[in-house]
Amino acid sequence: MSYSAIQDKLFPMAAGYGASVDKEVTVFTFRVPADFLNEFYPILKGLILNPAFNEADFNRV
Repeated sequence: MSYSAIQDKLFPMAAGYGASVDKEVTVFTFRVPADFLNEFYPILKGLILNPAFNEADFNRV
């Protein structure tokens, strides 16, 4: 799933995610209202278990 597709799914839920990287640890944070947790979980699972490294996303940056 591309970055924009993920954002399109998260926006209506007012959900988001982020990452913080240090020398010894990486921390992932996820924010989602409790009402949308059941919809958010499959997206989260996909992000963690099937990361995508889309060339178009790298070119966007």
